[in-house]
Amino acid sequence: MIFSFKALSIFKRYTAYFLLALSLFLAFHLSVWFGFNSKIFDSAPAYVGDLARLGYQIDSIQARELSNTLPLQHIGVETWKDQPIDILSIGDSFANGMAGGKNPYFQDYLASEGGLSVLNIQNIRQEYSYIETILILLNSGWLRKHRPSSILIETVQREMQGRFERPMNWDLSMALSEVEKNLFNRGWAPFVPPLSPINTANYKLPLFNMLYAFSPSAFRKSKVYKLALKEPLFDAEASSTLLLYKTDVEWLSHPNKQNMQRINNNFNRLAELLEKEDIRLYVMPAVDKYDLYELYIKENPYQKNIFFDLLRPLDKSYRLIDTKAILAPLLTKGVKDVFYADDTHWSYKASHAISEAMLKQYDFLQTEPGN
Repeated sequence: MIFSFKALSIFKRYTAYFLLALSLFLAFHLSVWFGFNSKIFDSAPAYVGDLARLGYQIDSIQARELSNTLPLQHIGVETWKDQPIDILSIGDSFANGMAGGKNPYFQDYLASEGGLSVLNIQNIRQEYSYIETILILLNSGWLRKHRPSSILIETVQREMQGRFERPMNWDLSMALSEVEKNLFNRGWAPFVPPLSPINTANYKLPLFNMLYAFSPSAFRKSKVYKLALKEPLFDAEASSTLLLYKTDVEWLSHPNKQNMQRINNNFNRLAELLEKEDIRLYVMPAVDKYDLYELYIKENPYQKNIFFDLLRPLDKSYRLIDTKAILAPLLTKGVKDVFYADDTHWSYKASHAISEAMLKQYDFLQTEPGN
């Protein structure tokens, strides 16, 4: 009986310890989730940018719902009915509206304000560069059949070297019927993988925010860099905080005269081939967030991005859409949210400014579609 009472006492004591530990465990997770992380990971139908989610930065959130206020929109392949095309656009997340929020497609401003028919396509195959997809359209006869006046290739600045420096397969082609079957357009819809209130993100939020106090990259544990700005340039609680994707900083030393010349040569060769079909080529590097905001960083420990400095003076057969030159004056005027605080993507303000510059400065053809 003594043994039974002793065993029962031990059982009760360990049960109490277990219940206390479980209570603390649940209290921690539920308080972090409902107090903080649910604002990032449970925001639907509003969208929160990747930088806030990857860096667990609540104060930079700019939750936004997808909306379009423009009278005309671009055309996706899934809705295209072989109508004439002024501009054929292809690109990455910037060209595919992945910033979310208000008027996320810069092509919609071109359509609405320029009266232009803009068809947005995707890579025929993901292993091809955008140049190679355009070569397939050219070599298969697709471009001759549909006769766009202009082709616009958009690409995020930090991916230019990886995508366009290598030798291209200039003879790529496929049957016209196969081309038309593969010109898919995924479009965009906000999606964040669902999380339960108990998850590993609840540990990362306090850890990352503690480490950011001592290191802009949380000692490389985070994919997001966090830097202080000299002035408030975002309409977020952290109005003077700049969040960056890590490669914006880690690739700063990569651009050089040699690789920029190789990139330029590839675009020149494509432009010369397209010119034979009376098609103009426009290339639009989407400026990296670091490159645009670099002058406004307080005590910046990183070097200048020289990408545009190297690309601008090169001889070009194509037309360069210089997004840094277009958007930098907005920051000079103190315009907030040229990029979203919580995202790697620019906002509708940038899309509008870029489309205005295209229509005024870059000689887009104002002819009848297909001429």
